[in-house]
Amino acid sequence: MTPIPIERGRQSALMIGPVAAMMPAGEFPCENVLLARDEYNYEGNWLFCTFDRLDILAARIGFGLGRFRWEDYGLEAQPDSSAPISYRLEVVTQAGVYACLYSDLRKGMTVRSDPASIKISFCDNTSELFNLHGWPDMIWRFWSPDASIAVELQLSLRKMAVWPDCVMPNNTFSMCIGIGTVSGAISLEGKRVEVAGGGVYDHPRVVVGSNNVPLFGWYLYSPLRFPDGSFIVSYYAEDGLGKKDEHYSTGFLILPDGTCRWLNSAQIRRLDLGKDDFPVGWEAQLSGEGVTIYYRTRIVDLPLVRSSGLSDLENQSGKYLAFPLLMETEGECKIGTVTRVLERGSGIAEFLVRKGYSPAFP
Repeated sequence: MTPIPIERGRQSALMIGPVAAMMPAGEFPCENVLLARDEYNYEGNWLFCTFDRLDILAARIGFGLGRFRWEDYGLEAQPDSSAPISYRLEVVTQAGVYACLYSDLRKGMTVRSDPASIKISFCDNTSELFNLHGWPDMIWRFWSPDASIAVELQLSLRKMAVWPDCVMPNNTFSMCIGIGTVSGAISLEGKRVEVAGGGVYDHPRVVVGSNNVPLFGWYLYSPLRFPDGSFIVSYYAEDGLGKKDEHYSTGFLILPDGTCRWLNSAQIRRLDLGKDDFPVGWEAQLSGEGVTIYYRTRIVDLPLVRSSGLSDLENQSGKYLAFPLLMETEGECKIGTVTRVLERGSGIAEFLVRKGYSPAFP
């Protein structure tokens, strides 16, 4: 596949429409979320949820279909396969994390999808393991192969935006992100519980190809939801030279009344790591036209209660790569002359450092 030329600035290489323009989900180009296997090396669908319950707190659900060059993350090159698939089903409870991690280098060819609409399903042997359909109201159904976890959620998307591209030496990574309300049920080991809350949805695409850029360093993805219905979603990234990726380090704010603000600058400060090299807390400052946000985040220490599936387990520590980091956040948001207090923010953060790289965290 010929690499697509990268245009830095206001356009994405792999998504339709301008970068950083928030729009109603019903008006967002559906082509940006449809699976197009003949155009992109990798696509995925991911949902980060927080719930209004004290027992089941959050979930991260999704799958990736296709391949990209793992060398950009400091990992060994994977055997070339035209149809790898992986998915994760993680439920965060008061007691800890219940997780299913599944991957296979060949079974991606059995994923069924409709090139004209959101209809995606995957079966392993005779068992259906996930089924997604609908837009902008989406139904997410995921099951673990051992039936210990089942998730049935309706996501009603409100707003969508195209994110700036992340350009790495061997991959061009594009993404669109949206927010919405979530309702449905989660079953853990046979116990079914009704849930409701909010969700952050993202659809990544990758084209494999050479780019004349520095090595990737690290990133922190922080999708947050607050009890009043506000959302703050942001990325912070640095390359392997310790330079902030100014394009990718951005975010957006959505207020309860639906007002949207793009945050063209995101800065992470005082990122502290614990004994397993996972973040235990940080401070963030975000800004856009007429708005400034400052918040502090603490990561809740959670054990892995139960895991199943076929990949990514780290037997020595009892944890696995990209462990879901449950955030507790507070701070303030200043819009013009009005300051809003940010209280009881929550979400699941993703943190990834290129293997073998030792950054000087800000």
